[in-house]
Amino acid sequence: MWCIEQLSFFLLWICIDYTFPSLSCGDLSLETMKVVASCPSNEDEKKQFATNKNCERYWNLYKHQCIEDHLKFQYHCVINNYRNETIEVCAIKTKIYGYCTEFNVVGGIIQNHLGYDCTKFDPPCKDNYTSTDAYLCM
Repeated sequence: MWCIEQLSFFLLWICIDYTFPSLSCGDLSLETMKVVASCPSNEDEKKQFATNKNCERYWNLYKHQCIEDHLKFQYHCVINNYRNETIEVCAIKTKIYGYCTEFNVVGGIIQNHLGYDCTKFDPPCKDNYTSTDAYLCM
């Protein structure tokens, strides 16, 4: 009986592993990451950069491996978590509160850079904004 239970558990594990591949939304974002010299400087440039990056293409290829809403998987141009590179990436957009937006290259996510207050920049970031608008205050 023990052997049958172990075999059942093993087969269940294989089915779950096959059904839910290991690539997460963060992993998908890491696949799209590219170091760039600069970010767009206005809305028209952002639209052109976003068109060139084509985040929808990545989403369509890997959507079965990521459960987030595809409308949130968008173009970003932000700093990395070490503040030494500018990153162009497709990632899940989020709200940012009082800090710069960073792409955390370890976790593959967009988040607040808690050690970097962009409200003191010229031009400053708003107290809260959508991560896709980070290019406006870099």
